[in-house]
Amino acid sequence: MKRRPSSLLATVLFLMAALVYVIAKAGSFFLASYRTPDKIFSFLLVACEVFLFVHAFGYVINVFRVIDEPRADPPAADADPLGAPSVAVLVAARHEPEAVLRETFSALKGLDYPRKTVYFLDDSSDEKYKEEAERLCREFGLVLFRRTRPRHGAKAGIVNDCLETLKEDFVAIFDADQRPISSFLKTLVPLFKGADRLAFVQTPQFYSNLNASRIARGAAFEQAVFYEYICEGKNSRDAVFSCGTNVIFRRAALLEVGGLDESTITEDFSTSYLLHNRGWKSLYYAHVSTFGLGPENLVGFFKQQFRWAMGTLTVFRKMMLDIFLGRCRLRPVQMWEYTLSGSYYLVGFVYFVLMLCPLAYLFFRIPTSYLPTSVYLFAFLPYAIFPLAVFYVALGRRNYRIRDLAVGQFLGVVAFPVYVRAAFRALLGLKAEFVVTDKSKTAALPYRALWPQMGMLFLNFAGVVWAANRYLYERQPAILINAFWAFYHFLLLGSVFYFNEEADPGARTGCLRPRAGFDYKILENGAYADLDPSAWVTRFGVFLSGPPPVGALLMCKVLLKDGRSLVFDGQIFSHGARKRDGRVETKIGVVTIAGEERRQLESLIEP
Repeated sequence: MKRRPSSLLATVLFLMAALVYVIAKAGSFFLASYRTPDKIFSFLLVACEVFLFVHAFGYVINVFRVIDEPRADPPAADADPLGAPSVAVLVAARHEPEAVLRETFSALKGLDYPRKTVYFLDDSSDEKYKEEAERLCREFGLVLFRRTRPRHGAKAGIVNDCLETLKEDFVAIFDADQRPISSFLKTLVPLFKGADRLAFVQTPQFYSNLNASRIARGAAFEQAVFYEYICEGKNSRDAVFSCGTNVIFRRAALLEVGGLDESTITEDFSTSYLLHNRGWKSLYYAHVSTFGLGPENLVGFFKQQFRWAMGTLTVFRKMMLDIFLGRCRLRPVQMWEYTLSGSYYLVGFVYFVLMLCPLAYLFFRIPTSYLPTSVYLFAFLPYAIFPLAVFYVALGRRNYRIRDLAVGQFLGVVAFPVYVRAAFRALLGLKAEFVVTDKSKTAALPYRALWPQMGMLFLNFAGVVWAANRYLYERQPAILINAFWAFYHFLLLGSVFYFNEEADPGARTGCLRPRAGFDYKILENGAYADLDPSAWVTRFGVFLSGPPPVGALLMCKVLLKDGRSLVFDGQIFSHGARKRDGRVETKIGVVTIAGEERRQLESLIEP
């Protein structure tokens, strides 16, 4: 690819601006003589700014690479239906709402391709969902698959179990809420023709429910940033990775690496790394071919982001170890792209440090920059403005509005505690349960569950007030600069009210009415997890004999008067002091439940 002079010049200018700023900051750090706390905060800030520079540079390079290299049209489909390769279409689900599955199966049956077989991989443990699965498979003519061995590896595990039984040439994988257009297979399968080492073709995700809530809209536009330029840029370096859905794999490639990687909760990213490390290639088809559902509330968004962050950082940790031990066989450009993607979710630490540094100066007079104010502004402004301009102008070329993109960025900042928690667990090698993104309608979180965001919001507000007081007496320009950053962070974090204000008035807390029958069993032969109130859709109390300990994950069943039952996953978060007939009051947070069933459950909860 021959780079256009304008793109090359812009890249050089950005590098110059960034290097001037980083060198100025680093130079002042090493030359200045200050106290140890000053040095610590300054070092943390420089490290975060280097992180941002590396990722901004990677993004800018990808944008210009895409601009310089137009999208190639796919080859025409094979005119001979009998010569078309066979495709197994897999949809894995566990306790998914019937309405969601019905829409997905309708779309899959409408796929215009001669040699396809649609398999429904039902991983449900409750009879109600099993019966629904059997009925839907009969109605839509699907092949029903269930595990024949003890449950392992969540989604990756059941896909691998099914993979062992398949004979088809290719395997298309969709999440339960993803609906492909009819030409999906007809357009994408021919891309494998003549490319014997092509392991998979990935397509973008598009959230069709982006207008359902502010969070759905923010999540959709945050996704757009990734799929529009980042994936396209990675594609030219043969470094695009699978996103777990809307993807077609060559079955032989998957079998060579032992199927989907079950050691991480982001099996898609990890499996892509294994395939590229074996010399397989990947392709990104940059046209929306599938429509799905994004998270509509903070509970669903935080669960999704935690899973992505922890899984991605786990693979990043593994890749760094492979590099150190000489086991990584990626090409340098692939290694660069995987490093960018794998380390991205460390941004939670970066957000936290960037918020902390101005507060350290305003409250404790700890300087994080030793540059004179005029030099700081001269070095910083070009470095900061250039990548932002590239970001908004590039996406503006594809008809995205600045306001929508900003909403996506604000939502990412609000999730910074989720990223920090995920990073700690991933880097320490701790395990996490695979959690399906919540698909219920909007529900506000109690603000005590958002205490990290609320705490930093208060501190930044207090910092601005204290800065005004200091400036009245000291008149130092550095106070104004740090006050600006504190106010900026206050505005970013204040968006938590914008995203969390869409409360469902039916949400209640209290005890389940005595007339409602209740039964439960502990999931996964004794599964426990850290308490995470942000993951609970709603909560209720019930009186149990010998209840399981706090943290236990349960499959709960509430029996209704008409003989029907509500089935959902829950977590015990406390044992109350009250007792009834020798039974202990037990508080349960509901983790996964369909929207309509949630409303039925809440109608049975007494204040």
